[in-house]
Amino acid sequence: MPLATSYNEAQLATYMLDELGPMAAELNWTGAEHVQAAVNAAIREMGVAAIGEVAGVADCGKLEAFARRAVWRRAVAHLAVEHDFDSDGQSFKRSQLQKQARTSLTLAEADAGVYASDELVVGMQTVVHHQDPYTYHPGDEWSP
Repeated sequence: MPLATSYNEAQLATYMLDELGPMAAELNWTGAEHVQAAVNAAIREMGVAAIGEVAGVADCGKLEAFARRAVWRRAVAHLAVEHDFDSDGQSFKRSQLQKQARTSLTLAEADAGVYASDELVVGMQTVVHHQDPYTYHPGDEWSP
């Protein structure tokens, strides 16, 4: 398959849904309307007023990187409400969806970071405090 040299909004939305893979089904995102905000964000990050201004293999590669980051950001936001629960002796780990989306977002941010300007870039990561005095772990020795 040849590399893309141009996109329209519908094609970029399809690209984004393909990027999500099975996660799109988990989110119940079946069409372009579900990723339109991410499409707009990717176009804005390109610094153009319309997607038609993006032309050539290099620009399309940049747009794809921004599109991956935008759609995974949106997925992470939508999956923030997923939580683990137990019911009738079964355990459901819905937070795994959020964890996978965050991992994919981290990779997408690295890809898009190649195109970052000298402006401030914001990322996210999990912070673990191993010596948090308010956390108790059974079997740990604790002394003030």
